[in-house]
Parts: sequence; C-alpha cells; structure tokens
Amino acid sequence: MSSAAHDRRRDDALRVAASPARAFEVFTREIGLWWRSHRLFTLSRQGDGELRFDPEGPGGRLVTRFADGRECEIGPVRHWQPGERVAFGWRLRSTQMGI
Repeated sequence: MSSAAHDRRRDDALRVAASPARAFEVFTREIGLWWRSHRLFTLSRQGDGELRFDPEGPGGRLVTRFADGRECEIGPVRHWQPGERVAFGWRLRSTQMGI
C-alpha cells in the first residue's frame, strides 16, 4: 500500500456485548437500521438513504437507496470475513454522486 493510500485509511473499533459472529451480522445485515448520518459524511443533500451491502459478501458493494428508488454505490467490499473483519471503500462528500 502506498503511503498516500495508507494516510487515507481509517480503522475504527468498538467493543460490544456480543459474539464476533453476531456483531458482524448486525453490522453488515442491519447497517441500514443503525447507520446515522453525520454532517461530515453525508452522501447527498437528501441524506444517506438506506444503506445495505449488495450482494453481501466478497465482491459486493455498499450501496444506498433513496426514497425515490435511486441507488448509488458508496464503495466496494474489500474484505468480508464473517466474525472477523469487514472492510469497504467509502466515497468522500466531495465525490459527485449525481444526486
């Protein structure tokens, strides 16, 4: 990984009272239920829509669906190891999503 790419990488961690498998399941399958928009990370002027992985697993994408039915890819799934690790790309607010 180049130093420029490494500088943009973000790793976050949170401890929860759940098994790793259950925490992974809730994070990935229910992301649309718990994700809350933040002004620094909004995807469009209309908000974030409803996030989901499509399809779930390797080769998938994190997408959002807006109330009017439009969908937009947020980023590709880079790692999908249930109970261990999930990593995905994320478009920055400055990225034009056409929305």
